[in-house]
Amino acid sequence: FYNTDDTAMMNYIGLDAHSKTCSLVCLDESDKIIRKAHLETTESQLLSFLRSVAGPKKLVLEESGLSQWLFMLLKDQVDELVVCNPLYLSRNPKAKTDFNDALHLARELKCGHVVSVHHEDSDLMRMRSLISGYQDTVNAMTRAKNQFKAILRKEAINIKTTTVYFDQDIFEKLSNPSDRFVAKGLQDIIVILDALNLRYQAEFIKNGKQNEVLKLLMSIPGIAHVRAHVIASAICSAERFPNKYKLWSYAMLVRHQDQSGGVVLSNRKKYARSDLKGVFMAAALTVIQGESGLKKYYEHLRLKGLEEKKARKAVARKIAALCLSVMKSGRKYCDETITKSFALKDAL
Repeated sequence: FYNTDDTAMMNYIGLDAHSKTCSLVCLDESDKIIRKAHLETTESQLLSFLRSVAGPKKLVLEESGLSQWLFMLLKDQVDELVVCNPLYLSRNPKAKTDFNDALHLARELKCGHVVSVHHEDSDLMRMRSLISGYQDTVNAMTRAKNQFKAILRKEAINIKTTTVYFDQDIFEKLSNPSDRFVAKGLQDIIVILDALNLRYQAEFIKNGKQNEVLKLLMSIPGIAHVRAHVIASAICSAERFPNKYKLWSYAMLVRHQDQSGGVVLSNRKKYARSDLKGVFMAAALTVIQGESGLKKYYEHLRLKGLEEKKARKAVARKIAALCLSVMKSGRKYCDETITKSFALKDAL
């Protein structure tokens, strides 16, 4: 942190960041604008502005593609840096301009109305770009394969195996020249994406051998290289979750009740990490099909009368709790700890 003087007035800085330019507004405790600027988005200009503000200061900016770079650049220049979730900001009543957005951010920070998004300086945080690139590759591959199969179905060509995507003779069965042209282009895309996917898998395996957190996560049944990367990069510092219930909420594995006057208005999931939910639910499905203490835990819940869907979600929650536990303790998963006790309360 920057050096501070407890007797000095705090400065509140709102940063509206874009790839080319940034707008900054600095307020004092009395809500007076003491500095404002419209700068190019460069390291030197941003640092120069912050260093020109005397006294203690807090900075807020919205979560975006730039936020991690800005966090790393500016975190040591202020007493507190908040990357906020724009979905939870109140509506700005003024006309939308970069200056008004920065001013609105500064005022929301001053009033304590911003909801922070976690950022940190760690290898796990940097893995998020790797996971994002991999997911984009998988989505593009799925889309290209679906389009390829759709062309073949137009002429009732039977698709029996996945080798059809790499079959050079399949085009002879297409009578429409335009379909052949499009199908060949899609096949070229699939070949390229398949090679890229193999490169990602090799990178995941390399990281799994070097990173201790990934090794711990992969000791849990249902968690392999890709899922371990998703979990580790999403959680980052396990200490930021004081208990498993906070992680369940973050992973959208529990519902929250909205109440007013003692009446339940809605029963909803928190807006959070849907990718974590997908990973934990997929891991639960893998576990159910295998043989482990977690499989016995699932069977125990079913014998107790829990329906299949709820039992599977309970296993997903158990896996999430185990992930948090191994990351905090630094000890690998032990199957015996699951088989010793099957508490139904963990499923509720």
